[in-house]
Amino acid sequence: MIGHLTGLSLKVLGIINPYDAGRIAALEQLVSKGRAAQKQTAADFNWSFKPRIPFWLPKRVAVWSISQFFHGELATAEMCALISRRLNCPLGMAFLETQWQDEIRHAEIYQRYIEALGVSSAPHPALADAYCTALNWQGSVEGVVLAFHVLLEGDSIDMQSDVERWMPCPLFAQIARTIAVDEARHVAFGKIWLPMRLRGMSDEEHAEMYLWLKGLWFDVVGNVVKRLRPFDFVNGPKPWHTWMLEEWARRADRLRNVGLRFEDAEAVRVAE
Repeated sequence: MIGHLTGLSLKVLGIINPYDAGRIAALEQLVSKGRAAQKQTAADFNWSFKPRIPFWLPKRVAVWSISQFFHGELATAEMCALISRRLNCPLGMAFLETQWQDEIRHAEIYQRYIEALGVSSAPHPALADAYCTALNWQGSVEGVVLAFHVLLEGDSIDMQSDVERWMPCPLFAQIARTIAVDEARHVAFGKIWLPMRLRGMSDEEHAEMYLWLKGLWFDVVGNVVKRLRPFDFVNGPKPWHTWMLEEWARRADRLRNVGLRFEDAEAVRVAE
């Protein structure tokens, strides 16, 4: 079907460049995979396993960490519901519908795990503020997608891997591996959809989004992410500011890889 799409029909889909037909085909595959994933339910997990927390890890730390994943899933589900129609792309809207279902299912899974621990934790204020800020971005919808699908979803995958590593719980490992498959699909959506949309935006719009995203990430990292990172017994402690700059460089590469242009924005920031 894609091979027969005309430039006009591509434009109706919200895509201007006819050479993006391959990306549209990839979006169709993501939507198909997302719909197939809805066959999964929280009941599919082996809940006969009980959460296993290492003796050296305070229970409150484990509860706090898993609770942040739970609150993040709910916030991302809200994002899917709020921005779907703003995408002006039927395939994008269809994908966000599957993602909304994924996030609700993930929240249910985390909630059951937290209930098995016997206690829950409120969202960290900085994390709650970050999601609220991302949802209330007044610029183009691409900024929201960059925030959630490139930064927050990417960090969620990284943090899940960290928690699984320093909390070797068979039940959590089972949950994390399953959710990671869905999260990778969500990140893939951003990698496919964003280049088509960012291409036609001005350098000023790119710079504005980049500086906003950088501020958003540093606010979250400085208050939340460091609490999820264990001490590095091999290399020893690293100055927090150094770690943040190195980690942001990795995130900046992710933004660059989906088509965000920000070299001028960095130059302006340095000059200031």
